[in-house]
Amino acid sequence: VVVSPANGSMSNLAAVQDIGALPSGLDGIIGLSFLNQFTTVDFDFTNGRLCLYKKDEDPVLPSNNGQLSIAAQGKLALTRLGIYTTQTSLGGRGPVSMLVDTGAASTFLNWNGVSQLNLSRESPLVNPIAASIGAMGADNMALQLTHRFVLKRWNLSTENAYSPAGLPCLDGVNVDIGELPVLEQLKGDGVGGILGADLLMMCDVVRFSGMNAGSPAITLWKSEER
Repeated sequence: VVVSPANGSMSNLAAVQDIGALPSGLDGIIGLSFLNQFTTVDFDFTNGRLCLYKKDEDPVLPSNNGQLSIAAQGKLALTRLGIYTTQTSLGGRGPVSMLVDTGAASTFLNWNGVSQLNLSRESPLVNPIAASIGAMGADNMALQLTHRFVLKRWNLSTENAYSPAGLPCLDGVNVDIGELPVLEQLKGDGVGGILGADLLMMCDVVRFSGMNAGSPAITLWKSEER
């Protein structure tokens, strides 16, 4: 973790509880109550670093990442649970209001999100999973996933999209569909899915800016070599 600058007071932010289904080797979760103390947060996947900037609104990207360009950029909106969403285009459809969750290994949709793609259970692009599978979230809530949408490209939806064609998923990414408990709590916010690390890590750097300034945004940087 890189914090710049190091000074600046921080409120009491840590809490101790039984988190549940954390992968072995992990001791906790860095949440938004901590990250929102910073102006800019960079997830530098290429170098395996989390960079936290207290005041810098446009920090210089590491030179060893190669020539980076903006692949996509979008606004962040805060839900009633204090979690950020962004408008996301999947396969040229949507947009879908999706929770941005760097801690989620996979991207998921619920049926509201499928509807936002103008699809349904009967659509040729939505296929039943032969043996419906279950997963366990970090909140110890079981997820039942019954259908699948194979994603070929995606993008963040803004009025000034940097990459109309989106980010390609060359081998296709399986986006599983089911009723997710955390999204059930956000029906009033119209949330249709979770944008997870399987898509976000297609980029070299994911930047969250304006976190403590009332204008949060997400920018995806990608090397021209990738």
